[in-house]
Amino acid sequence: MGLIARLPIKAVQVERGEKESTGKQRIHTGITYTNGETDYVRNFSNYPGVDQPTLLLPLGEKQRKSEDTYGPFTHTHIIFYVWSGVVTTANTREVIYKFGIRRFDWADTQTYTVNELMQSVINRQLDYCRRHNIIANDVNIELVSAPIPFSGNWGGSALGQLECGLKKPEKNPLLLQHSMTDEYKLTSTNPTEFMCDDRFNQLYVVPFIKNYANTIQSDQPIAFIDLDNDESESFVVPT
Repeated sequence: MGLIARLPIKAVQVERGEKESTGKQRIHTGITYTNGETDYVRNFSNYPGVDQPTLLLPLGEKQRKSEDTYGPFTHTHIIFYVWSGVVTTANTREVIYKFGIRRFDWADTQTYTVNELMQSVINRQLDYCRRHNIIANDVNIELVSAPIPFSGNWGGSALGQLECGLKKPEKNPLLLQHSMTDEYKLTSTNPTEFMCDDRFNQLYVVPFIKNYANTIQSDQPIAFIDLDNDESESFVVPT
């Protein structure tokens, strides 16, 4: 990116995520360079070893909305997702389920498609596995919620409550128990968002999450999208 970095900076935008249970905070920065005709966006992250590609934007490409040249990314809607994959170690082979939240800036958007949500989850899965050195095979998207609007801190929203509750072992008996022995470790880190089926007690992740979602008390109903629908079908962005 040496030549690009010498171009004038057109805009800088910073996204600060919520602090994780480890105390770490995700920080992503997008710097837009321009030569007067073409814009280049370079992404930076405080996660080491993450490949951050340089994006070439065609002329007239819509930029993220920002009040100031330097300011936070805006987010207006969130979804809850679950993907699954087969992880193998020297002594075990397990299907793991990763849940989480994705955010979208739809301030100037009227419609969305299921494909847009699915692609966002796929991108998150690839990025997460790369950063945490996880080799997951037979990856499948299990659940995607309908998007809900939020303002301020999304943690108090219905989907935020769902994610927060599922991270607590006292509320979620299917949370992955991180093994302290190398031969049985499924991940390189101590995860807080991984679940596994409990076949002995006939507890399964996807039905458990759906049932838990029904216990969330909120004015925002939680609904899950039928992923067998036409992915190109458009839906109105909720307000």
